[in-house]
Amino acid sequence: MSVGLGDVHVTLDTSPPLLAQLLDVLVDNAFAYSQPGTSVIVRATADADRVTIDVQDHGIGISDADRPRIFEPFFRAADARRVRAAGSGLGLAIVARLATALAATVHCDSAPGKGSTFSVSLPRRRTT
Repeated sequence: MSVGLGDVHVTLDTSPPLLAQLLDVLVDNAFAYSQPGTSVIVRATADADRVTIDVQDHGIGISDADRPRIFEPFFRAADARRVRAAGSGLGLAIVARLATALAATVHCDSAPGKGSTFSVSLPRRRTT
C-alpha cells in the first residue's frame, strides 16, 4: 500500500482494508468524544523503518487511571459514560486486535479536558 506524506510516498507492508477499519474506528471515536465544531487531525510521518499515523482530537480526554484499560473489550471510562457518547466499549479493543494483525503498535497520549492522540506505527516495506 502506498501512502502520500506531502511530496513523499512510502510503501507499507499492510492490508488496506484492515488499516482502513482501524483508522475508521479511531476517527469515529475522535469525533464522538469531541464537542461539535472542534477539529480532528490525522497526520502521517515516516522514518526509515516505520510509518506513524496520528489521530488527534480536542475532546474529553482519558484519565491516567483509565488509560491502561482502554483497549480492553467492553471497558468504558467514567467520563465517556458521563458524556453519554454512544458505544459499547468495543471500538478500541478492535483497534488493538487490528494493530496486532497488521504488525503495528498503537499508543495513546491523552489529558482530561484537552483531548487524545492515538498513534499507529506500521512497518514500511523493505526494498531490495
